[in-house]
Parts: sequence; structure tokens; C-alpha cells
Amino acid sequence: MTVVKEKLLAEIETLPEHRIAEVLDYIHFLQYQESHLMGETAAVENGTDPMSEFIGGVEVGNLAQDIDEELYQ
Repeated sequence: MTVVKEKLLAEIETLPEHRIAEVLDYIHFLQYQESHLMGETAAVENGTDPMSEFIGGVEVGNLAQDIDEELYQ
């Protein structure tokens, strides 16, 4: 076991039970966040990102350019 894990376990053992539950919740959050970020990265790298279909779809320049003229004619 690494030094960090040993220190973490030692600190957890000093906490009251309700705080240990909070630590566990935080660990689950970190695991979810890590898997979610890894999934997004893989989707972008594999070209399966749904937003990749729209990249370049609005290459018409400045959309607000001449908007006053268009609106008030």
C-alpha cells in the first residue's frame, strides 16, 4: 500500500461515522467524474462525439453583422 493510501486510511479512522459516509460519497463523485471525463475524451478522439457533426455548420461570418439593416428595413 502506498504512503498516501496509508495516511488516508489513518485519517478516515479518526472521523466520526457520518463524516466517513461523506468521504465515501466524495469518492463516488470523483469516480463518476473520472469515468465521465474519460468517456467524453474517447468520444471526441474516436469521432463519435455528436457535436462533431455540427463543427463548421455556422461558418457564415459574423451573424450579427448588418443585423440592424435586416431588422429595420
